[in-house]
Amino acid sequence: MTRRRQSGSILVLTLWLAAGLAAAALLTGHATVLRQRRAADATAALAAEHAVEGVLRYVIEVLAAAPRQDELPEAGTYEAADIEVGGCRVWLLGEDHDLDDSEPSFGLQDEAGRLNLNSAPLEWLEALPGMTAELAAAIVDWRDSDAEPLPNGAESETYLALDPAYVAKDAPFESVGEMHLLNGADRRLFQGLDRNRNGLLEAWERDLQEDGAGRFEDTPDRGLMALLTVHSRAAASAGAGSEAPVDLNGDANAVRRLLNELFGERAVAIAGAAGVGTSRFDSVLAFCLRGGLDDAEAERLWDRVTVGDRAATSPLNVATATAAALACLPGVGPDRAEDLVAYRESHAGTMRTPLWLATALDTDTALAAGPQVTARSWQVAADIVAVSPSGRAFRRVRYVLDRRQDRPVVVSRRDLTHLGWPLGEALRRETMTISREDS
Repeated sequence: MTRRRQSGSILVLTLWLAAGLAAAALLTGHATVLRQRRAADATAALAAEHAVEGVLRYVIEVLAAAPRQDELPEAGTYEAADIEVGGCRVWLLGEDHDLDDSEPSFGLQDEAGRLNLNSAPLEWLEALPGMTAELAAAIVDWRDSDAEPLPNGAESETYLALDPAYVAKDAPFESVGEMHLLNGADRRLFQGLDRNRNGLLEAWERDLQEDGAGRFEDTPDRGLMALLTVHSRAAASAGAGSEAPVDLNGDANAVRRLLNELFGERAVAIAGAAGVGTSRFDSVLAFCLRGGLDDAEAERLWDRVTVGDRAATSPLNVATATAAALACLPGVGPDRAEDLVAYRESHAGTMRTPLWLATALDTDTALAAGPQVTARSWQVAADIVAVSPSGRAFRRVRYVLDRRQDRPVVVSRRDLTHLGWPLGEALRRETMTISREDS
């Protein structure tokens, strides 16, 4: 009996030991699988990062080889969708689509199509979707050099009362993200309903609005982060060859000589109608409208002249701006902005100057907008999305490149991967299928 008990105890002990060893083996195996998956995920993420950098180099070469450095390369002259780099698939996320589209567009983006946070007038800022008078005034107070707050604005006295305390910058914004420091800052206003900033309102974003119990009722479709920039800069007019541009508010004889060079017999009529020598011009557009120039004449003149210290440093490119940005122009508003976009689309390829605003709107509205608009752009954004070969990882990085030098230079890099999948539902399903097959 004793031997049987001893044998039974040994058997139980052996079974427990075997079970423990099996559990340890299972745990070790599970840990090994997890390590392998983490390694695979890290490898996939690294591959996507390298693919992003590879396409950035491609974009730089495309921009450097473009026939003009003051406008976007034409669609179709470069690859923008499903570019293969080392087995990864890469897209250049575009902006040329409606929020209600089901899939995004692809291509390079014009940074001058956004309002510049450092130069947009207060009235333009107040016209942005969802913008409050308090935040608009705080933006101007933050960037100006004085310590006097605007009505509804905020200077250091407001910020020193916070915990932690800080002072107003009283200097230009260095990034759009600085707006989070401002009095009246609202994350919902910055993000908008388009949470991943791909220019689409997708099903999950609409569900967020519907399930938000009223929290997103006043939230604009596109957030301020997608409508503003600090990187747009106008290049000085190049003139002809090495000649400096002629100041329309300067030597009247120099203006007349240039008009004679460009327009021959028409020069006298243009100079007389515009009031050369007797009038002051706050924009090149004003000169073109007063002088009665047509589109072709305005294009020939545009890069040869300036209005001196009245020239805007960061004008809005009306040839590429979204309806939300165009609505901020004085006298335009949302309805007329949609009309502008429709007119622009029906006259594609003819927007070399902003003169078309007078036809699409009216002369007075065009004159009011003139000092702050252009049809040129020297900064281009490349919103690059790369998906790993296995579909396990993706990376999204938005670069801004300045083309005012001999070669494009990266002036901003922002990783947007944390915003979530930006390429639409169809590509998401396709990528998920590849990922499952790889697993």
